[in-house]
Amino acid sequence: MGDTRIPTRLDEPARILMWDASQVGLLVAFVFLGILLKDPITWIAAGLVVAHVLGKFTGGRHRRFLLHWVYWHLPFGSGFTRTPPSHLREFIG
Repeated sequence: MGDTRIPTRLDEPARILMWDASQVGLLVAFVFLGILLKDPITWIAAGLVVAHVLGKFTGGRHRRFLLHWVYWHLPFGSGFTRTPPSHLREFIG
């Protein structure tokens, strides 16, 4: 029984080097935007900063934290027609 290993990080999201896949996708989008605008150095730097801020904001939280944060804090609707707005906290029934 002493040789049995129990994995503790089984459900972690995919990582590329030290970044989550969402951070890498954001960085790649900024790189392509920089190539299209013919100013890649500036946009790579901006992408690194935005990816770092995203990593600090969502670090240690569940995978859909950013989606939940956007739903609760930004003023646009979610497109759900049968659910009440997020600011209504009391339900009848």
